[in-house]
Amino acid sequence: MNKLYFAVILATSGLVCSLSVAEDESTLHTRMKWWNEGRLGMFLHWGVYSTYGGEYNGLDHGKEMGGTSAEWIYLKAHIPQEEYREAALRFNPEKFSAAEWVRTAKESGMKYMVLTAKHHDGFALFDTKVSDWNAVQSSGIKRDLIREYVEACHDQGMRVGFYYSHEKDWFNHARTQKNYGPVPAEYEAFAKAQIEELFTQYGRIDLIWFDTPMKEHEAFNRECAALVRKLQPECIINGRIGNGLGDYKNIGDRAIVDPGTAGYMESIMTMRLNWGYDRNDDFWKSSHDLIAMVCKSACRSSNFLLNIGPTPEGLFPPEDQVRLHDLGAWLKSNGEAIYGTEGSPFGKEYPWGSLTRNTKKGTVYLHLWNWQGGSIPVNGLKSEVLEASFLDTDEKIKTQTDLDHAALTILLPDTKDSDAIRIVRLQFKGEIEFDENRGPDFIDRKIHHLTHLQIKGEMVEMDGITFTVKGHRHTSNEKDYTVYVEEESFQTLSLNDHVRYRISDQGDIRSVQGFELEKGKTYSFVYSPFEDNPELEIITEIR
Repeated sequence: MNKLYFAVILATSGLVCSLSVAEDESTLHTRMKWWNEGRLGMFLHWGVYSTYGGEYNGLDHGKEMGGTSAEWIYLKAHIPQEEYREAALRFNPEKFSAAEWVRTAKESGMKYMVLTAKHHDGFALFDTKVSDWNAVQSSGIKRDLIREYVEACHDQGMRVGFYYSHEKDWFNHARTQKNYGPVPAEYEAFAKAQIEELFTQYGRIDLIWFDTPMKEHEAFNRECAALVRKLQPECIINGRIGNGLGDYKNIGDRAIVDPGTAGYMESIMTMRLNWGYDRNDDFWKSSHDLIAMVCKSACRSSNFLLNIGPTPEGLFPPEDQVRLHDLGAWLKSNGEAIYGTEGSPFGKEYPWGSLTRNTKKGTVYLHLWNWQGGSIPVNGLKSEVLEASFLDTDEKIKTQTDLDHAALTILLPDTKDSDAIRIVRLQFKGEIEFDENRGPDFIDRKIHHLTHLQIKGEMVEMDGITFTVKGHRHTSNEKDYTVYVEEESFQTLSLNDHVRYRISDQGDIRSVQGFELEKGKTYSFVYSPFEDNPELEIITEIR
């Protein structure tokens, strides 16, 4: 990096004011309007880590194996920096088309996109002047991929978002999982210089997505947020910048917000388990489950940001494309119940699902994600229904109303004729009134993912489909790299109908249909740690 340029940055960095004065509430609502109405966004994790596909030196470091995630491989696999630089030269996504990415996102119903301009490995997909560790100077493609992405979004009317890892940078800052120490002034200047580039070189930017801030770094977080506000005041800042500085709140990874949560919220979800591309991760969520998550998020007044991990060549995996197509097709018939709506006023839900509402249209939408057939109660609605119909077909539906008890019954067919999630549209005359004291009391299961655990060792006992393995557990230490626990331990597991089978033959990992388990052989077992009943997920035979 040019030392003179860095000196200028350091000298002027103090001019950036902190976000210490609360803005007018109406300014926040005006800035958030498009985001709150859009409801759906596409997250994209893509970079040098994609070239590894989750594997390094014959080991799978992906989340499906109990690892952190495929895009963390530089840190977790101890890859030497020079070797990672060589991987960057192999990052040559000649099949990448930003226009095609945006077109696919639009057809699937997305209203904004968020691409990793710089993830934790420090590699910039844009033309940065403060480091040569970027796509223009150090990759095989030698192009400013961010510029192509932004221009495609602008051309097609898509809202533009950047992911930028400001606090965590393993290449230019500290190569640790969590950095509790102070942020050096030189790195602070480096990060702020890159933020300034992102907000001055590419035109209008609608959203910036910061990640994993540390409470100890509040001053740095404030300076980064203030810089964004200064350069593009209308840009939305996500909540993970920390210290209450964001315009909206993010919950944990791969989870859906709970019912009754107040304020602007965003649920973030992966198509499978990993965020970045992982060639061995086949834990795909079904199209039906993803559509149900879209419904649940909207009914809970939350946006839904769905992640894609593009291939090193720059393509969306076929499995992603199928699910995006299915989501887009469903939204063409049912998007009215998602976009521009408010969530349910109730803190709990119905056994059959929940509702969104459009008060301007005098309409309530019933999302039937748990409905299996038969009439359903809608307790807590005080207004009289003028008309009820299925949203996708306009087929009229009869209702029964008890206004004295705020009780409504929707007379639906006794049997469900398809697996599709149906929406019932209720049209009201005048203002829609609710009685929260008479509302639903059902609590649905939480949508979240348990971290897989792994134990590697010898099978010492086997009784039918149940067996015991003696070996070492694969765990992750917050302050250190992923390690195997030294003490030997025992784990009892059972086969089931969805176990995945793999063979690791001298570092060559491949999936197979199955194999016979043999006592005395060495295997790696991955399982979900459900309390008192661990569920086996992957068996790898070690050769």
